[in-house]
Amino acid sequence: CALPISRPASLPVPSSFRALGTEPFWSAEYSLGKVTWSTPDEPDGVIVQVTRRDADGRATLTGALDGRAFELNVRQETCSDGMSDTVYPLSVVRKIDDDIQAGCGR
Repeated sequence: CALPISRPASLPVPSSFRALGTEPFWSAEYSLGKVTWSTPDEPDGVIVQVTRRDADGRATLTGALDGRAFELNVRQETCSDGMSDTVYPLSVVRKIDDDIQAGCGR
């Protein structure tokens, strides 16, 4: 369970980033209009073509994963993954249909 540490600074989200979540474990690597989505069941990752919208220091990436609605909401906000002492510069919320998980990114 990822936890935001501070308020967002309204800085733009980088043009590429890597996000991760714990319990359940997942990762998402974004670059050039696509997300490589990985889980323990899909360690090599699945490519998800996404549309990116930026506003108010946030980025929203939307697409479809195996016919399900896929969305990443990313903002500049320091974040802890809840399992390590690592502090990340991005806070991420991942949605697949109605399943919502928080994560962190950099």
